[in-house]
Amino acid sequence: MNYSNLKSEITTFLESLNTEKFNYNPTLKGSTAAGESISLGFMCYVTKILYTINSEKLNDDIFKNGLIEYLKSFNQTKPGFPKNSFIDNNYFKEFKKNYPILFIKNILKYLLGKIQFKQILPNYKLKEFIRAESKQTLATLNQINYCYDLYTEGYPKTKLELEKFCNKLDWSLPWNAGAQVSAIATFNAISGNIENSSDVLDEILINLLRNDGAYYEGQEISTSEKINGAMKIITGMDWLNIKIHKPQNLIDTCLKHVPSSEGCDIVDVIYVLYKCHQISDYKSAEIEDYLENLLPIIMQHYYPEHGGFSYFINKSQTHYYGVKVTEGLDTPDIHGTTLLVWALSMIFEILGNDYPNWSVIKP
Repeated sequence: MNYSNLKSEITTFLESLNTEKFNYNPTLKGSTAAGESISLGFMCYVTKILYTINSEKLNDDIFKNGLIEYLKSFNQTKPGFPKNSFIDNNYFKEFKKNYPILFIKNILKYLLGKIQFKQILPNYKLKEFIRAESKQTLATLNQINYCYDLYTEGYPKTKLELEKFCNKLDWSLPWNAGAQVSAIATFNAISGNIENSSDVLDEILINLLRNDGAYYEGQEISTSEKINGAMKIITGMDWLNIKIHKPQNLIDTCLKHVPSSEGCDIVDVIYVLYKCHQISDYKSAEIEDYLENLLPIIMQHYYPEHGGFSYFINKSQTHYYGVKVTEGLDTPDIHGTTLLVWALSMIFEILGNDYPNWSVIKP
């Protein structure tokens, strides 16, 4: 496989999604009306892709400054959400439309023991999603060397607050719990509260650490959930300069794992191996072989005639934080492309000179 043309092909794909200067559709075909109206999250995805492939667009000060101002324009304060959150009003409106059906589904989930009582109201999940979008936007701005330092309220910062927040999370589902910790870690890092929060979160994570190197509670947890949870947690640890506690054990866990064909499952195991490999030379040859064997799987998602990747094989990602944004057709999409371009950047760095020299984002 010749990867040298990927940059120009991916650039062409992004241009095909572009509807106006900073607005992009989520997929080449089959976007829903909601998908076409949402813009903040997709612009963050596009920025991450441009950064990864070392696009010349980010060297254009006019474009870059305009992009920064555009992302900042979503910063606002709504009742019930932290001050200076990043909120796409179109996304907010579309998610609210689903409240009645989500409420009914959540009642059923509660009765089946799948969620806690506090999670029945859809607003619980909306707050998580707004937190995730705020984290994503702050990380994206940081990636292009702009530090937005006004997001300083509405999340735990002190030892007591952090312990209370983390203890309320369901650590038998480490992917979701880890995502919440990652967001909180990012907020504390960007606001300058690294030293205090890192010590507290390090202690909390040590108590969750298992012999396989992952962070969770309970027994009946799949390897995929363990790795996906570890991925989320390590992204937060990276922001706070917390060292991975058992990198060799985690490498062993990853090398035994056969990821599904979903974009997230693929990128998560690659990210965990990538971060562990940065601090340990344990089983380096095996890691390289493992990643090289993942390349054909990643390229099964690629559409060379369009220059993009689909989240699923032969199917685009259908939802963005609970809102249906595409019909799931056989076409590349912005989410899948973001994840798998990121996955390739990490593989290329580890495998070395025979591969393109891309940049790795800090999620």
